[in-house]
Amino acid sequence: MGRGALSFVFRGKVGFLRTAVAIKRLDKEDKEASKAFCRELMIASSLYHSNIVPLVGFCIDPEEGLFLVYKYVSGGSLERHLHGIISCSLIWKFEI
Repeated sequence: MGRGALSFVFRGKVGFLRTAVAIKRLDKEDKEASKAFCRELMIASSLYHSNIVPLVGFCIDPEEGLFLVYKYVSGGSLERHLHGIISCSLIWKFEI
């Protein structure tokens, strides 16, 4: 699905109901990956808001690497909506 500075993101399915998830695999070769993993795990597991994608779980595997599992949200990435070609329009409401 995508690539970040220290990670790759894949779409997957988990559980009996085959729930769609986004799996973020941090680059195990990068020295900063373990720090980034711990930081993101602490932050993502403590935030609960309707505009933040919830963390479903995580995995630490000595051979395969570090994984963060998020609920899958369709509609593309935030970066695509902010900087790319948008197929649907975003509606922003402001009150002053």
